[in-house]
Amino acid sequence: MEGFSFEAGEGRLHVFLKLLTLGNDLVVLIGGGEKPHVGAVSLAEKEGESVSVKTLVSHRHKEGKVASKAAKEITGKVGVKTVVIAGIHIEKAEKQEIKELLNNVDELINELILTLKKKF
Repeated sequence: MEGFSFEAGEGRLHVFLKLLTLGNDLVVLIGGGEKPHVGAVSLAEKEGESVSVKTLVSHRHKEGKVASKAAKEITGKVGVKTVVIAGIHIEKAEKQEIKELLNNVDELINELILTLKKKF
């Protein structure tokens, strides 16, 4: 499998997910909003029955939870090592907008997991 992408939301609530494969390992890019960027990076891998996640977060960014949750879910459900790079930014985001962005990201992660379960 080479790579593919998913999208959800519109306007400033638009997010995208792009997948690249390195052998059986996965690199997932999650970006969107008005200024996609690199805000956090997480690496997840199986350790027996549990999943270990390590996360780096850029100064004053809040994407750490997005990256770590996505990496843990993908690795836990698909069983492969996963790196997630996340960066979503909208100016003066309201609580409801943040909630919608996170729901859009969850939708993309679920779509990816369903697709990967067919491949692995």
